[in-house]
Amino acid sequence: MLSTLNSNVLDCELVNKKRKRVGHSASFYVSLKTWVLLNYRPSINLDAFCFRDDILKHALAESENILVDKDDLITRKIVCQTISELFMSSKACVVKAKQSSRVYPSFDKPRRAWGYINLERKQPVEMRGCLTVDDEWQQLTTAISSVAAEYNWHASINIKGFSLSCIKHENVSFNGQRVLTEIIFSRIDQHNKIDLKVKRHAGYIDITDIENKTADMSIMEKVRFVISLLSKSPLCMGLEDDGIENFNIQHNSYVVKNLVDITASEECKIYSTKCKMFTNVPGKICSSCKNLEKCIAHAKTRLTKREENINIHSHFNHRYMTQGEIVKKLDMQKAARIQQEMINAERELIDMSKDDHQDLIELFKQANSKDIPEDMAVLWDQQQQLLGTDSSRGYRWHPRY
Repeated sequence: MLSTLNSNVLDCELVNKKRKRVGHSASFYVSLKTWVLLNYRPSINLDAFCFRDDILKHALAESENILVDKDDLITRKIVCQTISELFMSSKACVVKAKQSSRVYPSFDKPRRAWGYINLERKQPVEMRGCLTVDDEWQQLTTAISSVAAEYNWHASINIKGFSLSCIKHENVSFNGQRVLTEIIFSRIDQHNKIDLKVKRHAGYIDITDIENKTADMSIMEKVRFVISLLSKSPLCMGLEDDGIENFNIQHNSYVVKNLVDITASEECKIYSTKCKMFTNVPGKICSSCKNLEKCIAHAKTRLTKREENINIHSHFNHRYMTQGEIVKKLDMQKAARIQQEMINAERELIDMSKDDHQDLIELFKQANSKDIPEDMAVLWDQQQQLLGTDSSRGYRWHPRY
């Protein structure tokens, strides 16, 4: 039985590696981190040890609760990286080989396998008892301070007693003001529930995925989970302010400074108005700021094409044009107007030429051949022949000459 399960796990992993990988979505990493925190934790027990193959098998068995997009794949590499990021501050991220009790299909005897020391799997969480909102709120107000202190957070309770917060001071300042991460618990008697919100630098963050993952958890388990997840989630670093003022793109601009490095200078960074403030990798930007980066790159490409192209579309909105482009557009409109006047004048001349042509034919009919000079006789005959043709390529003297 064990050998069959292990064989299936290894086969699934090989299939995942052979498949064409399009890329993991940002929600997948959040979902995987959530799953790891719900099922594994650091342990002070010296005998605690988790094999990497067991963790991978566990993740594949519960893939329906982890996978977000059809292109997402659960591999040993992704799972190991996630565990290292979440438990890097503890000794649980140390990888060590240990004698395994399992027998692999290709081996007759148990062999040494890699795993994590000081890491243990949590017991399956049973559905919480039927606690009332009053009981949960009383439990929360009593234990929130001690739980927050475990993660170096600060607890704050509202005077009226209808909300409380867990606050973390980040090592970054925006416009001279230190960034705060705040978890707000509010008691809503109308809906008979405790509401959870996350605010970072005066902006609320969408935590729908986290709420779905913690729906069946008790209030204190939810507090520990959210604080642990936010403590390990790095800040979005934003984008460089590279002339975005020239484009009509909504954004937030901040003067950012690293408070840890005293020698660090202030930097002007721009953020999306929907910035999630969370990233999966330190030093990177969130998905909303990535979309802002794409919009800026697209606007710059359009500006370059307009500068290279002589003509500017006549219906281009003036709001998106520079002063020089507006002057250039007016000059082009003036040149187009003059050209149209010339075309209209030529059309009038063509109409006049038709009348002159008919008058010249009548003149030839009335003219006497004796009155024509001898040196003009040949040209006169040629002109008379051409007047009788209907070809558009025919030529004649101008009647005014």
